[in-house]
Amino acid sequence: MPAEAEAYFNRGNTYLATGQYDQAIADYTKALELNPQDALAYNNRGLAYFYLKGEYDKAWEDVSKAQELGFQINPKFLEDLRKASGRQRYTIFILNDAINNFYRGATPICKGV
Repeated sequence: MPAEAEAYFNRGNTYLATGQYDQAIADYTKALELNPQDALAYNNRGLAYFYLKGEYDKAWEDVSKAQELGFQINPKFLEDLRKASGRQRYTIFILNDAINNFYRGATPICKGV
């Protein structure tokens, strides 16, 4: 990760941990502009969107992007997001992950589907 992107990411983590979600989102966004392949920054920005005014659509977008980049999203967070947003996308994420693993040659693992 480039040093400047890492600095924004780390400050975003501090903001996220202290409940300053608007500032966290701004810093994760800047980190992603500098390093668009940072799956953890997408994940963490998704968390901030979830906790900030319940911006569930934006949270889903970031969770999806993090998964596309190979990040394993916390199942508890996915379940909380699914319940809060009223979506059934949790199952879709698991199925998409299994399909992606199949095409990569990995053995898919399905839990509770």
